[in-house]
Amino acid sequence: MLDASLPSLSYGNPRIAALAAKAERGQWLAAETLAWEEKISLPWWLPRKFQAAVISQFYHGELATIRMCRKLLGAISDPVARRCVELQIADEKRHAEVYLVICKNSRRFSPCTQP
Repeated sequence: MLDASLPSLSYGNPRIAALAAKAERGQWLAAETLAWEEKISLPWWLPRKFQAAVISQFYHGELATIRMCRKLLGAISDPVARRCVELQIADEKRHAEVYLVICKNSRRFSPCTQP
């Protein structure tokens, strides 16, 4: 459970502000950063069906993280801490976008498996 009384989550904490600033500087756009026209090279020794399953699970994991971060936003009142979580959501969306493109390009996609 999240304990909002912890000093690291208090209003105006410089460590949280520095984290938010670092996250904002680190933003990138998948469409501009990645060379989508290049063929993605995965290990030749790994069966393609397994590659697709692993990458699909990464994609589903990113979606689960986005859902969890959205729920977490409701428990955070500090605007800087909320900004950190919002930036994390943006990161996870980019990751999911990349994994989805890889799955589409490989023409293989696996459903989410439960642990």
